[in-house]
Amino acid sequence: PRYNRRSKTPQHGVYLKLTNERFPRLSIVREAKADGAAYLGPLASRGTAVLVAEAVQDVVPLRRCTPRIGARTRFPACALAEMGRCLSPCDGSVSPQRYAEAVAVVTGALTGDLTGVVAPLQARLHALARQGRFEEAATVRNRLQAFATAVWRTRRLTATVAAGVVVASRPVSRCGDGGAVEVMASDGGRLVATTRCRPDDLDQAADQLLQRAAAAGGTGRPADLPVRPEDAEEVELVTQWMEGRGVVLHHAGAGLALGMAGGRQLAGLQARLSRVHRSTGRPGAELAAKRTRRPPPVEQFAASATLPP
Repeated sequence: PRYNRRSKTPQHGVYLKLTNERFPRLSIVREAKADGAAYLGPLASRGTAVLVAEAVQDVVPLRRCTPRIGARTRFPACALAEMGRCLSPCDGSVSPQRYAEAVAVVTGALTGDLTGVVAPLQARLHALARQGRFEEAATVRNRLQAFATAVWRTRRLTATVAAGVVVASRPVSRCGDGGAVEVMASDGGRLVATTRCRPDDLDQAADQLLQRAAAAGGTGRPADLPVRPEDAEEVELVTQWMEGRGVVLHHAGAGLALGMAGGRQLAGLQARLSRVHRSTGRPGAELAAKRTRRPPPVEQFAASATLPP
């Protein structure tokens, strides 16, 4: 609808940010800025962002403390460093070059190269399952699912936004349409206009929508920033439409491609993991936390009650 384009709950949207500092760390923020940092999102809730961060931190021992660490900053290491789960730049035990290697793995995972995070998590998941440690395996599975879903969705939406003005068409499969073709124009993932026409008039209709999109003037948002939470659902719907069967691309201002190392494996992994909670789309841990036991009916209490003497 014309006046109903915002996502339903944009106030819940957050991003997972890899900070841009001497020793970067993962941080959950509400707003994405043009500060040179890497962002993943928008994510549906803070709980989902925590699961994604834990998935990365299980593999890459980045620091989790919040103080900025300069060249001469020194303070005692935390318990995570003693357990080998943090590289501990706070006490000077790791060089900036060694820490940068770990950061490169995280940056690649957030921007398209998932092998450095997904492969170790899968190996750990299978090892825990073989050992019969199923509760721990379920935790790893939930984190892996949250991470795979977040990266896959972010990359898809980012590709749609980066394409700029897009004009595409697909045949209408509804009965009674007589072989009509639906034509769509979007700009930065936001819908500009749609129309239907006969196949013979397709080129003319596509040119008209392209002119309308060019006259709209764009979204005014830098292409290097992630999707805003209030725009995420609209961009998702436009992306799903373009991923449908029979879609023909007539124009893409900056090209339309999804560059991702291991993208096919990620798509298969995400599909397998999503079968567990397909009806809700929520990670397992977050869903379990929201479950409540239904109280027994009143008749059950009445049947077991006894009258006082």
